[in-house]
Amino acid sequence: MKSIVLKKLTGLNFAGGSTVVALGNFDGVHRGHRKIISVAVAEAAKNGKKSVIVTFKDHTRKLVKNGAAELKKITPLKVKREIISGLGADFILELDFTSSISAMSPEQFTKKVLVDKLGVWRLVAGEDFRFGHGKKGNLGFLRAQGKIYGFGVKPVRAMKEAGQKISSSLLRELIAGGDFGKAHRLMGREFSVTGPVVRGKGIGRAMGLPTANVLVPADVLLPCGVFKVRAEVGGKAYGGVANSGKSPTFDRKAGRCRLEVHLLGFRGDVYGKEITVTFEKKIRKEKKFADALSLKSQICRDISFAEGAG
Repeated sequence: MKSIVLKKLTGLNFAGGSTVVALGNFDGVHRGHRKIISVAVAEAAKNGKKSVIVTFKDHTRKLVKNGAAELKKITPLKVKREIISGLGADFILELDFTSSISAMSPEQFTKKVLVDKLGVWRLVAGEDFRFGHGKKGNLGFLRAQGKIYGFGVKPVRAMKEAGQKISSSLLRELIAGGDFGKAHRLMGREFSVTGPVVRGKGIGRAMGLPTANVLVPADVLLPCGVFKVRAEVGGKAYGGVANSGKSPTFDRKAGRCRLEVHLLGFRGDVYGKEITVTFEKKIRKEKKFADALSLKSQICRDISFAEGAG
């Protein structure tokens, strides 16, 4: 059964002591996040309560750090919702991280949101959980508040890989650096992006190497470089080579990375279709070539590498 998705606090009025709540950005929904969510779901089921997973449409740091433009989502909201729902949550509350929520003190957030709106019976959180204005709220604070309002706190120990804490920040670094093997281990799944195929300048087709130009949302993390990928379109999977960059050989304009994928063994028209691109291995950095012939020769070598790489 799919989770019930809630979009705002207005109108919420869960009965007091009826829910187990987990709260966080959960960007990437990595193994550590899934452990917290799964504990909340299990606690609710065991005690006859409803599980409520509270997350945010945009990362809280965007507002706290005056709109930090470089902070990209590892997981789009739709995908995050699907993963959380798959873990068995009864409700997913997707909030806009507004200035009014940001300005709430830990005391205000506890009373107005957790108690009055969500009817919290138990809060499940990571050991280093922080919330409220200035991140002044922590587990010790919540335990004290729980004695006042009648709810409990269940801490979840952080998950580690080779002694290193699994975190969204670490995942961003690994993905941006092309270390997909480690990123996939920490996430517990593969990193991918999804978007519609739009018309480009036809440069690849003119060289005999047609590419699908994938329109990736501007707020989604997109590593730059040339990669071995797997692409799914029309329900079928294809190997491929992706160039995620600014096309320096042909395009002098600066801007964000654009994703172009050459699908191995594919024949047909993909314009307007949605494509999911899974990153498997970084081949090289993007660079500017002297001319189209030099670029074509390099792309052919990239394709040979992708076809031969395990």
